[in-house]
Amino acid sequence: MSLLINKIVFISDDIFKVRIDSALRKLGIIDITCNSDRMEIGLRKEDVDLQIDYPDDLDYLPDAVEEESRFQTSYYESNIQTIRSYIGENLELIKEALKQIE
Repeated sequence: MSLLINKIVFISDDIFKVRIDSALRKLGIIDITCNSDRMEIGLRKEDVDLQIDYPDDLDYLPDAVEEESRFQTSYYESNIQTIRSYIGENLELIKEALKQIE
C-alpha cells in the first residue's frame, strides 16, 4: 500500500481510494473507490453506492459526479455541490493515480 500526497491510497495494483474529509463523512459518504473503469462513492444513507463511469475527458469528472449524484441519490443540491467540489479539488491527484494503474 502506498500513498500519493496522503489523499490517495492504493489498495491493489488496479484499485485506489480517495481519502474523504469530515464534510463528506457528515453527508454519509463512507469511501471513494476508483479503478480503471469507474469511481464508486460509498453512501451510508442510500440503498446503493454511486457508480460513475469516467467521462472521455477526465476534466469533466466533477460534472459527471454531480449529474450521477442528482440521478442516483436524494441528496440536497448543497450536498451534491459539496461532493462535486471535493472531486474537483482532488481531480489532478485522481488523474495521476489513474495513470499509475493503467
